[in-house]
Amino acid sequence: MASKSSPASLCVGAREPMGVLVRDVSRNGMGLTTPSPMLVGSQVVVICGGLTINATVRHCRERVIGEYSVGISINRILHAGAGREI
Repeated sequence: MASKSSPASLCVGAREPMGVLVRDVSRNGMGLTTPSPMLVGSQVVVICGGLTINATVRHCRERVIGEYSVGISINRILHAGAGREI
């Protein structure tokens, strides 16, 4: 999927997409670094490397001022080029 510290875009609802960093990836989730806090339980979309990932925010902790550690649980992954679910 994405390599450690890969840039990605994150969308929450109708807000403008924000740039985030993918810190780690597992079979069921991802660890992100974001510039603003995320509400636990929020549905988000992460776009990274040709993939569109629908996910749910599981935790959010401030690391330093203006930087947050966010854990998301992956619900669905779509491959943009193939237009199919992975």
